[in-house]
Amino acid sequence: MTRTPGTATQKLRGASGPDELWTVEDLSGFLKKPTSWVYENYRELFPYYRMGQAVRFDPEEIRAVLRQRYRFEK
Repeated sequence: MTRTPGTATQKLRGASGPDELWTVEDLSGFLKKPTSWVYENYRELFPYYRMGQAVRFDPEEIRAVLRQRYRFEK
């Protein structure tokens, strides 16, 4: 029987594809904010992963936070 890594393990290993984690630059581009803004605010606003000194973000978690926090009522 061959074991395959789970989705979380693949994300943390940097697998390419839809499960790939974002860098600060990726998140900055997605939010259309400067990277300096992301560095100043990510700890309070978004779930993140530390990989050594690097910070990574799960795109689905970012989208979920944005939907939850910034939902506008009509």
